[in-house]
Formats: sequence, structure tokens, C-alpha cells
Amino acid sequence: MATSRKPTTVSRLTELSEPTLESILDVLEAAFSEDEFTSIVLANDPSLRRLFVKPMIQSAFAAGEVWLAYEEQKIVGVAAWFPPGRYMYDSEDQRDF
Repeated sequence: MATSRKPTTVSRLTELSEPTLESILDVLEAAFSEDEFTSIVLANDPSLRRLFVKPMIQSAFAAGEVWLAYEEQKIVGVAAWFPPGRYMYDSEDQRDF
């Protein structure tokens, strides 16, 4: 029996609204919920997960790229990176997050 799979689309984030940021944080919180390294870094306190990833996404949006995967209109995946020569918090505007 064939399963029906929702089509996935991927696009670069061009505007970081608060609702979009919250959806991104939901996805990343779920993705790293059982990650041992993240748990160690956050002293096994899951309430810190969103606080840990939020400035990373904001920084990547400011100085790099954030790409989102959608199924229908729901965010199901997130990728963020910096171009060569840039890194997280390498400028004042990023450190404001």
C-alpha cells in the first residue's frame, strides 16, 4: 500500500517575524530534545533550549542565511549558516540578540 506524502518545499527566509521565529524555535526545540550534547550544555534543563537557539537563529538571519522546509504551510525543518569569513556574533548587530 502506497503512503501519501505531503510535498516539501524549501525557501530562504527573507523576513523574520515573531510568529515565524516561534515556529522555528518549536521545530528546533523538538529536533534537539533528545540531543545529548545540547542537554549537557544546558545542564539538562529543557526550559533553556529555546533561549539557547533563539539568538543563533537571529544572528544567522542578520549575517548569514536561514532556510526553511515546509510541508503545506507548516515549518518542518530549519537550516542556518554563515558565509565564508563570517561567523556567529562577529558583529555588534548580532551581539544585540
